[in-house]
Formats: sequence, structure tokens, C-alpha cells
Amino acid sequence: MTNLRLIRDRFALVLVACLLAIALYAAATSAAWAQAAPASSGLGRFDGPTITVDVESGNVLSANRPFDAWYPASTTKMMTAYVVFQAIRDGRVTLQSPVTISQNAANQPPSKAGLAVGQVLTVETALRVLMVKSANDIAVALAESVSGSEPAFISEMNRAAQALGMRRTTFTNPHGLPSRGQVTTAYDLSLLTMALLRQFPQRNDFYSMPAVTLGRAEWVNSNILLQRYRGAFGFKTGYICDSGFNLVAGARRGGRTLITVTLGARSGLERAVVTAHNLDEGFRRAGGLFGGASGTALASYRPSGAVRTEATRMRPIVCQRPRVRPTFQELASAYGTASPAYSPQGSTAAAFQDRDASAPVLPGTTVQAPSTEGEEINVLNVLLGPVIREPRPVALALGGATGPSVARLGRWIVPNPIARPGAQLAALRPSTAAAAPGQIAPAASGPAVVLDPSAPASASAATSTSNVGRAVPQPVPQPVPRPN
Repeated sequence: MTNLRLIRDRFALVLVACLLAIALYAAATSAAWAQAAPASSGLGRFDGPTITVDVESGNVLSANRPFDAWYPASTTKMMTAYVVFQAIRDGRVTLQSPVTISQNAANQPPSKAGLAVGQVLTVETALRVLMVKSANDIAVALAESVSGSEPAFISEMNRAAQALGMRRTTFTNPHGLPSRGQVTTAYDLSLLTMALLRQFPQRNDFYSMPAVTLGRAEWVNSNILLQRYRGAFGFKTGYICDSGFNLVAGARRGGRTLITVTLGARSGLERAVVTAHNLDEGFRRAGGLFGGASGTALASYRPSGAVRTEATRMRPIVCQRPRVRPTFQELASAYGTASPAYSPQGSTAAAFQDRDASAPVLPGTTVQAPSTEGEEINVLNVLLGPVIREPRPVALALGGATGPSVARLGRWIVPNPIARPGAQLAALRPSTAAAAPGQIAPAASGPAVVLDPSAPASASAATSTSNVGRAVPQPVPQPVPRPN
């Protein structure tokens, strides 16, 4: 009997000790969460270039620094698609024309489709992979197939930019990877977006695909508004370290169509939230049953203050180690939430503080909250709303309309030589010492890029100012593969 009592007492002591250890561990874990998840990132509110335009009226509804020079990253591929659409309209190619992967295309850094040299796909398939996967190899293959060479296609891109009034834009490649002199503005990207909508309305489905499959590969569009924002239908995301997170988006609601450009967000989540907020404000600002969209016409929109003519480098912010991102609580407080039940003061807000928002953000992303109930909250549901359109992929296939998926060797496939940056830039240099608008100046002297000529815009151009800008971006190494 005495032994049983002794065993029972010892068991009780062990049980109390275990419970005490569990309580201490829980307290320490909660303290660690609180310390690792500060309420503020220290980055401040987003202040990058933006512009929102009503498509029907052509009026600017809101803007912030829209004429500041910026790196376009993969929003460049919108111009790549525009030049291809022009070539189709002019009868130079068709949607069923073959696109062959050259050695030059296969050598491009990620993000890419990863097709082998000699593989063939149609122009249509290439365009769809380009817009969803943001594939750099496909961009180069399209350029070579449409214009005969990558430098020739780049020249077409710059001519098209000038014709559209994109006075502060210069292209030096068809994909948007870091390249000296490749700059644009939010305003210029809005001109390009309007041109795509008005000149090629039959191509709108190329921007709205939530996902595609090619063989065994499946790629989901990194524009998460396509899945969560009511009426969203396009256009393109972009990211390199120097640009930050860019997004050109469009949405239709109540018979109105808006486009908006967001450049330089500090995370993929921030660019989506800021873009959704600007669209919401645009739809609220004007319209209605009898109202038109008020604002200044895009064609006559002018800078109202100082314009930054050298592209801002976001690398020290978005690619620093350790990474610092706008916190969930900051985004919820600044731009509101899609969940009326959410409280920014709630303890579960800390669950999202240390998310790496530069990672691909896909439907169903959840984070375990550090609460006693183990509550699981979907950050995208709270900030953007639930999934309203599942990313069902569009099935694509290799091969031409009637041809094989791999080109025959010999004279049927002569891969282009690997393009060197120097050769591409030399092809764009004018013969005179001074740089022509949108062209690369001789390396010996002069500005790197002339963004805006002194001559007034033509009747078809959207704008011209007396401000002659020059961008002298610093050379940067090829980026680590990241989401676009």
C-alpha cells in the first residue's frame, strides 16, 4: 500500500512538472512570435508610380508619379505581344506560323519554358506561354521568328513605342531582364495597354488566362487578381530586383473598363493589394447610370511637378538580406480588407508578419496563426477576397499547325548565334554622335538613353513635355530565378 502511494505521488509530481514545462514553452513561443513579427516593417506606405485610366472615356482617374522613369521588367512582354499582333495584322505571320527555339532563345535566363533547341510551336501557343509563364526564351524565339533577328525586333519595339507616344520608354530586349537603358514609365505603360485594348480587342483572351499546360508542365498566372478580383481580365506582372514588383491590370464592372499600372511594389502581395485598391477607387470615383468618368484626358495629361528621369533602383529594398516586406497589418490598415470580420487589432494579424511575400502567391495560401485555438487564416481571402475563378489551365501543345514539334536538322533549322549585349546595343545606335529619341547613344559620350525628345508630339502621340530625361541605370548581374 505504501509503495502504491509513493508511485502515485511521484506520478503527480511528474505530471505537474510536465504541465509547467508546456506552459513555459507556450509562453516562450508566443513571445518569439511577437518578437519575430513586428507590427511595422519600417518601409512606410507604398509610394511607387501608379496610374488608373477609364478606357471608354480615356480619362485619368488617379495617378502618382506616373512620369518617373522605371524599369519595366516583364511588363516589357506587353510590347513584345503588341509587335507580334501588328505583324499578324500586316500579314507577315499568322497565329499558326511556326516559332522555332534557337540556341539564342534557349540560352536566356529564367523565368523560361525550358524548351530544347529545335522545338517548334505556333505563334499562338508562344504568345499564350509568354503571357502566363512570362518565359524569356519564348520572348526571344518570337522576336527572331517575326523579325528575323532579335535586334531587328527590338528596333520594331522602339518604333512602336514612339508611334504610341511612349516618349520616355526605350527597349533593349524583348523580355525585360536587366539591361542598361531599358526604362519606361507608368504613363507610357498605360498608353501601351490602351493601344492593346483598342487596336486588338480580339486578342483580349491572351491576357486573361489563369493558367496553361504545355506537355507535362503547368504554369499558373502570377497575376492573382485574375482569380480573386471581380471583373479582372489582364494584363502582365513583372519583377527584377531593380524594378521591384510591377503589375499592369484591367477590370470590367457595370459596363465600365479600367486599367491601372503599379510599379515598384515591395512584395508580390503589396502590388496585388495596391492594384486592387486603385481599381476599387476608380470604380467608385465616377460612372454610374448617367455619369461619365471625370478626369483629365490621357492624351493631354502632363506632369504637375518634378519628374525623376533616372530609374530608381529597388534592389537595396526588395533583394536585401534578410528580406523586409510590408507587413500584413500594414497592408490591411492602409488599403482595407475584403473581410468585414477582420480586426487589425486581432492577435491573429501577427501570423502574416514574416511571410516572404516575394514568393509566388497562389490560391489557398494559408498561414498558421500563433493562437491557442490554432486558427488558420487565408491571407489572400482577408486582403483580396475569396477565389471566384479557379485557375483552370488552357491546354497547349508543341508543334506547328501541320508540322512536327521538332524541326528537322540541316537547312531547316539554323539557330541564331548567341546574342551579345554589345552587338544588340550597337545595332540600335544612330550614326550621329547624338542619340535619337528612344535610341542608345554612342558609348564614348552622351546620355545613355534619351527618354523624351524636345520636339512636340504628333497628333497621334499622347503627350510631350519640355522635360528631356536621361536614364543611366547601373549594370546588374543576371537575376536569380524569381516569380514574375
